[in-house]
Order: sequence, then structure tokens, then C-alpha cells
Amino acid sequence: MPPEGIAKYMSKDYKDIIENTAYHTLVYLREKLNLDNEFIKGWKDALISGTEIYYVGVQNDEPYMERVNPLFFAYDQSPDLEFIEDASWCCRRMRMSIAEVYDRYNNKLTEKDLNKL
Repeated sequence: MPPEGIAKYMSKDYKDIIENTAYHTLVYLREKLNLDNEFIKGWKDALISGTEIYYVGVQNDEPYMERVNPLFFAYDQSPDLEFIEDASWCCRRMRMSIAEVYDRYNNKLTEKDLNKL
């Protein structure tokens, strides 16, 4: 290729292997975690309550994301606070069945705790 063709390829068409891996990881997680549906539910929360809250983390050693219901979420609402993640405290109330507790925390509970459930 002539130098002009190489320059055009490097500036427009070249994709690094890290970039390609990150893209395919995001596509996979979007499908696995059903992110489109979670964002639609979050948009509904934003329209109703003016607050859109998500939990992003790791659950059972897997990447995890879920929408948090603003009705059951409280945080430090000082007047200078712009973002929830800057709050000094937050609290989320959850009502869960025994099966949900097992599914969510089975890698953190001991055998004795699981038997108590």
C-alpha cells in the first residue's frame, strides 16, 4: 500500500485488539444482562420520580447490573450533593424470597447459613 493508503487505514479502519475485545464484551453483556429492558424501566423511573438509579457490580463472581427502585432507596440528600455516588451514605431496602436470597448470596453464605434458610 502507498503511504497515503496506510495513513488512511490507520486513521479510519484500524481497530486494536483491545478495542475489539472491549466492544465484543459490551455486546455480550448487553444481551446477557438484558440492558435494553433495564434502561427502559429506568427511563420510566426518571419520568415518574425524576430519579434513575442503577446498581452495577459483581454478583456470584459475574458482572451484574440492575435497576434500583427509587421508592426503596434513600441517600444523603445534602443541598451541595450533585451525584448519588458522592453521598456519604445510602440505603436500599429489598424484599426477597428465600430462593432469591440463595441465588444472590449463595457464594457468600456458609453451609450452616444456607441450611437455616
